[in-house]
Amino acid sequence: MRRPNLISAFLTLVLLTGCAKVYHVASEDVSSYRINKKTSDVGDNSKIEQMIQPYRAELASEMSEVISLAAEPFSKGDRDDPESTLGNWVADAILAQAKLITRKPLDFGICNSGGIRVNGLPAGPLTRGHFYELMPFDNYLVTMRLPGEVIRQLFDRMAASGGWPISAGVSYKIKGGKAQQVMIQGAPLDLARTYEIALSDYLAEGGGALDFLKEYDYENLQIYYRDAMIEQALMMKGIGKSLDARLEGRVENLDQ
Repeated sequence: MRRPNLISAFLTLVLLTGCAKVYHVASEDVSSYRINKKTSDVGDNSKIEQMIQPYRAELASEMSEVISLAAEPFSKGDRDDPESTLGNWVADAILAQAKLITRKPLDFGICNSGGIRVNGLPAGPLTRGHFYELMPFDNYLVTMRLPGEVIRQLFDRMAASGGWPISAGVSYKIKGGKAQQVMIQGAPLDLARTYEIALSDYLAEGGGALDFLKEYDYENLQIYYRDAMIEQALMMKGIGKSLDARLEGRVENLDQ
């Protein structure tokens, strides 16, 4: 498990004190604490409570910073309806930041559905805290160059789990748990060519049942996946634009 930064470690315990939510850091199978105003797994007078108390006010201020505005509410999809406005925005945001950092015409970006830890985001002001709730993991944004056959495996894995979010210009249909009619930037998936994609290092290292990616190298862009989303949102705010996303038929489950 990756060592979390101070903010993420603190958020695991107290970001929303008073809510019965569980926050995880770095991977999906780490231990977590449940905290509310009345009770705590670790005790109200614990050493952990004494350690984090001085940072509460500072963190609360940082987490309440307005990062951007959402034009409409964002919602997360499910297996019956795998494409979602929230998933589309996340995939688009990380691809945009990866292109900006690498200055390369990357083919697409993906996010595993399990990495999105909220069911939606509200319309109106979005704070830094919203983005930490959305994705509390300290996973890095990376790029990979992969042969078409491996990309085919990737799409089949996404299909088998009901469909993952993918960036604009890419679409696929799910039939019998397999990916069909995969289109990438206006052309069918070409098994003979190489594609370059943006994703998290968690996935690049085999997470999400992507073991077949382990033998391929990746380039670490030295920015957390979550922070890339924050940077994209800040950029939109800087040019006076609200965050927006729409359903485009990127993922369709024909088995439902």
